[in-house]
Amino acid sequence: MIRFDFLHDARPQALQAIRDARLPRRLHNVLGAFATVVLCLAAAAAIENVQLNQARADEQRAEARVQQTRATLSGLEVQWRELDGLIARDRKLRSIRVSGPAMASRLARLGNLLSDGSWLTAMTSDSTSDTLKGRGRGINDFAGVLGAIVGSGELPTRVSVSRERRGVLSGVSFEIDTAPAR
Repeated sequence: MIRFDFLHDARPQALQAIRDARLPRRLHNVLGAFATVVLCLAAAAAIENVQLNQARADEQRAEARVQQTRATLSGLEVQWRELDGLIARDRKLRSIRVSGPAMASRLARLGNLLSDGSWLTAMTSDSTSDTLKGRGRGINDFAGVLGAIVGSGELPTRVSVSRERRGVLSGVSFEIDTAPAR
């Protein structure tokens, strides 16, 4: 085994060669400038590395904020669609509520036009047509209903009428439809 004692033995050859090496005086300035440049470049690289790490951290924080904003926006879009649905439903309910009294008064006016021997069994109305279904004791009641309703101006003058006679004692069923011709 080789033993080396730094206190009593001679210095190793490589260390001794470096220590004993002497540079000429004219290279001292060049070597000093080179060491200064290397030191400045190392400092600049360290500063650049610190700034790069800070920029990456800022980018990650910004990306996290963007993801959070996207999630919030997605939630708001869902709420917006729900709100649009509620507004549409509210408008529809308001139009139904507003049309209720008008429909009731129209039904009352139509009912007042009927003779004693006839009655309405169904009435439907939408934006394009009205349909009245009813029954009468006989053909004269049907003719009276048709004349009264068409002559009153409650329905358009262009109507489609169908009737059905059901036996001698059962009377007449009728349907008056104001749908536009197809």
